[in-house]
Amino acid sequence: MLQPLEGAALEGGPGGDVTLRASESIEVRGVSSNGLFPAIVGTSSVGDSPAGNTRITTNELRVGNGGVVDVSGGSRLFGTGNAGIIEIEAGSIRLEEAGMLSASTVSGLGGNILVRAGTLQHSRY
Repeated sequence: MLQPLEGAALEGGPGGDVTLRASESIEVRGVSSNGLFPAIVGTSSVGDSPAGNTRITTNELRVGNGGVVDVSGGSRLFGTGNAGIIEIEAGSIRLEEAGMLSASTVSGLGGNILVRAGTLQHSRY
């Protein structure tokens, strides 16, 4: 069963920060059985409040099979909240099979994605 790890604000406040540290690896992959909900690590807000920030530190980060690392401001339908910052420090990062890093907003300021990695691999399939 997929369980999101998200610092979300549902009542109009700012999104919380999410920090993950793992000495070996972190994997974010998959979608729900009905295909509607991705495995997600991130932070978001609703309305006019800003999203928080997501920081990941690990030797290997794998995001795939529809999994998402996300910082979204506002909501996907309305609001002017600014997106947050994704900051990743890893020996290697692999984005595969529709895995995604996303810093988005409906109408606020878009976020930033900062990556420090020895290798970055991206494949569509």
